[in-house]
Amino acid sequence: MENLNRIKFSKGKIEGIVQIYTYKDDDDNIYYSECPALDIVSYGDTEVEAQKMVEEAIEIQLDYMNKKGTLIEELLKLGWEKNPFNKQKFENKVFTDKIPPYLISKNPNIRNQKVFA
Repeated sequence: MENLNRIKFSKGKIEGIVQIYTYKDDDDNIYYSECPALDIVSYGDTEVEAQKMVEEAIEIQLDYMNKKGTLIEELLKLGWEKNPFNKQKFENKVFTDKIPPYLISKNPNIRNQKVFA
């Protein structure tokens, strides 16, 4: 199976794909979008708004860590590994095969999307 969580560094630019999961909390009538591979969660009044918010949060967080010089260190803490064939590429295989069980328990109608970081 293709690894859906990957980040590549090229000429100071960050590119990548990470999985996000979106679900609705019926108790508070809010949609949540979560990126477990980067430990980022956001929310919105609609599914689309929640997805946009988490995409923005991912972009801001990666840019901040890159400018601060801690991006590689933080990715390693989150379980990411360097690709042995490409030193500029990182991968995280933690949640690529299936939706994490803890997210399914929050909402059985969870959606799985890919996001470009």
